[in-house]
Amino acid sequence: MNKEFPDSEQRAAVCYNKWRKAEGVTEIDFTEQIVESRKEKESLEKAKDKARKKYDKENPEKRRTQKRDYNRRERKKDPDIWK
Repeated sequence: MNKEFPDSEQRAAVCYNKWRKAEGVTEIDFTEQIVESRKEKESLEKAKDKARKKYDKENPEKRRTQKRDYNRRERKKDPDIWK
């Protein structure tokens, strides 16, 4: 099901439709669950971004070295990666 319908809203709609055809008329509203999962994803992304910025600010030399080494490794794999 996840491979066929990667979007959670679409997957919920398909499940709801199948259930409705099989069982009956009772209405179920998945919107609240979908909104909550989106909010959780957004807050997680914000937290990751905040932690990344904090790390960059606290360890500028170490972070610069890490970025440089990463870029060198990537360029070694594919010289035209950022062109």
